[in-house]
Amino acid sequence: MNGMNKKNKGAPEGEVNRYVFTCIGLIMYLMPCISCLGIGIAAEGVTSAYIFAIVVEALSVPLGLLGINAMKRPHLRKWCILAAAVLMVLHAVCAVMLLAWYVIMAPTFVLLALFIPWSAVVNKMGK
Repeated sequence: MNGMNKKNKGAPEGEVNRYVFTCIGLIMYLMPCISCLGIGIAAEGVTSAYIFAIVVEALSVPLGLLGINAMKRPHLRKWCILAAAVLMVLHAVCAVMLLAWYVIMAPTFVLLALFIPWSAVVNKMGK
């Protein structure tokens, strides 16, 4: 009987939830990633690759905040998609520079890869 009272989420609401959780994930993964990159810095020393990786990882926070802000301002959504695409290219550069240490940053790349199609779906729903 209790299961009958549950409200079924429609597809549009589920898409919006996935988009918002992706934005929050981009913001929240910063600290674990930088902490693990700090271990790499302690092991190998400060190099330009680690500094670049920290800067690229830090750029995911403004993207996540912009994505959340774009929920109420639809004209920002195209900029979110563009910024995510640029950030994916920067992640590819980090992968080449860090080699095995890039595994630490890989979840952010996956979040970016999911952010682009979900923001496009949310963009279509807003029109």
